[in-house]
Amino acid sequence: RDILRAIRVEGACNDDLGGFMGQLPPQELFYRSTEHNVEMLALARLLEDAQAEQQAAKFIHQMYAQNQAYGHSYSEGTAGATGCDRAQPTDSAMVGDVTFWSLLADAETDQDRVETILKFATLASDGYDVQGQPTQKGLWAQDVDSLWRDGLAKPTLGGVQFSSKGHGIQWAATAGAAMAMARSISRQDASGKDKDVAGKVEQARDSLKTLLAMYGGVPASVLGGNYEAWRSGKADASFPGGSDTGLGWPCLRYLNVVDTAWTGLLLLYQASESDTVNEDANPFARPRNPVPTLEEYSC
Repeated sequence: RDILRAIRVEGACNDDLGGFMGQLPPQELFYRSTEHNVEMLALARLLEDAQAEQQAAKFIHQMYAQNQAYGHSYSEGTAGATGCDRAQPTDSAMVGDVTFWSLLADAETDQDRVETILKFATLASDGYDVQGQPTQKGLWAQDVDSLWRDGLAKPTLGGVQFSSKGHGIQWAATAGAAMAMARSISRQDASGKDKDVAGKVEQARDSLKTLLAMYGGVPASVLGGNYEAWRSGKADASFPGGSDTGLGWPCLRYLNVVDTAWTGLLLLYQASESDTVNEDANPFARPRNPVPTLEEYSC
């Protein structure tokens, strides 16, 4: 509660966009991140701070279609030249966590917009240009685990990239995406369900189950290559240096705690298509029982 209070005092923006800035003093940063405001919304909801929750939700909602390159999704956020900067960076990407976490957090209440966001985000990427750089539409991709040695088959896996500027599937983002898509489908009647989105949920979930069975955990990427390979910038190489986030760092081919944990959340949320979704496994949902309020402060 003290952390939330400090962010409200030092980081809140009281203009028409609302939201919270990226970093507090003494090394403050003035940008407003859509992803960080999703996390602020969830924290405020957890602690039943309606004002802070509305402040974050206001900003998230207004970031829809602010990036003209991705008119059916959310902007990364604002620039950071001045306090509560409202300018839109011209080179920002569509980011998977922003897209899907906002839906898990119920930051977007317009179901038609939710369906549009999901259809756009799950479009397949276009491939590569003549320089070997990714050319993007949506975030959906397929990767082959060519380094798998136990058996002849090299699994082809489906999931989402970290951002529209990256390449290669990132598995924590994929688990979160599958949860968001399953949540949207659960709110539709049978006749209105988007079969393509439902198919993407199954592909993502089956791919994550496959990785768990193969490795006993989930790697950040199934693409080989080291950091130097990633720095070469050859996205279409056989071993490009893992999955490029497109934001300045790669996710290399190592078993990863975050990716494994998000896979666990997905399987708790909905282990198969026939299961109902379990909102207790949604880290952005309102908890069933409220967080206790401290009344005893003595040591």
